[in-house]
This record gives sequence, C-alpha cells and structure tokens, in this order.
Amino acid sequence: MNYLTSEQNNPVDNLIEIYNSEYCITLDELPDLKSYPMAEETEVIKGDVNLDGTVSAADAVLLGKYLTNQTSLSTRQSEAAMLTDDNEVNVFDMTALKRILLKN
Repeated sequence: MNYLTSEQNNPVDNLIEIYNSEYCITLDELPDLKSYPMAEETEVIKGDVNLDGTVSAADAVLLGKYLTNQTSLSTRQSEAAMLTDDNEVNVFDMTALKRILLKN
C-alpha cells in the first residue's frame, strides 16, 4: 500500500489541494542541473582554515585539532592552512597562523 496515494490515508481532494498549492514542486519544474549556473568558487584566504571568510581563533582551533589527528581537512581547508612554503600542513603553519592572529 502506498501511503501517499492511498485514499485511506489521504483523500483525493486533499492530494489535489496539495498538488495545486504553491508549495508543491513537480520534477518537471526542477532546473536542469547540468546547465544550472553554479556559484564561482572564491579564492581561498590564507589562514581561514574553517572557510568562513575571516581569519580568527576558530581557525587556530581547527588547525590544532587537525594537527592532533582529531579531525580531517578538505582540500580547500588544507590549501588555506598551508601558510609556509613546504607544501604540507604542519606545526609551522600553526606558528604562522598564530603570528597572523597576534597582528590582528
């Protein structure tokens, strides 16, 4: 038994009312996701490890959790966390991030 279309659970008049309401979206009304314009990826801000748009103590906390194997970072987060020229996220990046935070 199909719960949505069963007359026992939903009278036909109720289904028609829901279908015709402004809150109902049918599959043919959905955008074509292959051609739907996606938001452009913004440039990564160095030090903004949590990608919220600002460099703050929260970024240092997240980087600390990563360095102590308590969490992982996405590719973009890793890119933001790499503050030194050694192409890896390590304690030297944490030191550089703390220097940035002390300047602010």
